[in-house]
Amino acid sequence: MSGVRVGSIGTPRSLTGWLVLAVAVAAALLGVLGTVAVMSYGVAENSGAASLHAASAQRQLQAYLRGVNEVLLTDGSSSSRKLVKVTGEAFAREITSLTEHVSAIEDRQTVQDVIQPTWKQTSETVDALLARKGVSASDDASMLAYGKISGRAEVLVDAVTKIEAGAAPAAAEATGRMKVVILAASLVAGLFVLATGRLVMQLRFNRLGGRPN
Repeated sequence: MSGVRVGSIGTPRSLTGWLVLAVAVAAALLGVLGTVAVMSYGVAENSGAASLHAASAQRQLQAYLRGVNEVLLTDGSSSSRKLVKVTGEAFAREITSLTEHVSAIEDRQTVQDVIQPTWKQTSETVDALLARKGVSASDDASMLAYGKISGRAEVLVDAVTKIEAGAAPAAAEATGRMKVVILAASLVAGLFVLATGRLVMQLRFNRLGGRPN
C-alpha cells in the first residue's frame, strides 16, 4: 500500500505552509492598506485645516484693510489703530498655521514666495503709515502709501483664495480615498478569515483521518 507523500497538497505539512503563507500575505496587504489609509488621513486632516486657516486669513485680512481705511478716514483714531494691530497679528498667526498645514508643493511655494514676503512688505508700509504725523485721507503721502497697501493686499487676497480653493477639494479627495482603502482592508480581512478557517478545518480533518462523509 502506497503511503501519503509528505509535503503534497492536503497533508498537514503543506496545509500548515499554506496557512503561514496566507497569514504573511494578508499581513502584508493589510500593512500596505494601513499605510495608505494613514497617509490619506494625514492629507485629509492637513487639507481641511489649511482650508479653515485660509478662510480665517481672508476674514482677518479684510478686517485689517478696513482698519487701515478707518485710520485714514478718522485721522488715525485709537480705535482704528487697535483694529489694525489686532487683525494684523491674527492674520500673521493664520499664515503661520497655513504654512504648517498646506500639503501641495505649489501651495507651499505660494506661501513662502508670495504670501510671506508680500505680507512683510504690507505690514511694514502700514506701520510706517501709522507712525506718520497727520495721517489722513487728505494727506498725499498717506494716500500714496495706501495705494501701495491696496496693491499688495490684492496679491495677498488672490494667493490665499487660490490655496483655499484647492484645499477643500484635496481634503474631500483624500477622505474618499481613505474610505476606499478601509473598504478594501475590510474585504481582505474577510477573505483572510474565510481562507484560514478553511485551511484550519482541513488540517483538523486530516489529523482525524480525513473529511467525514
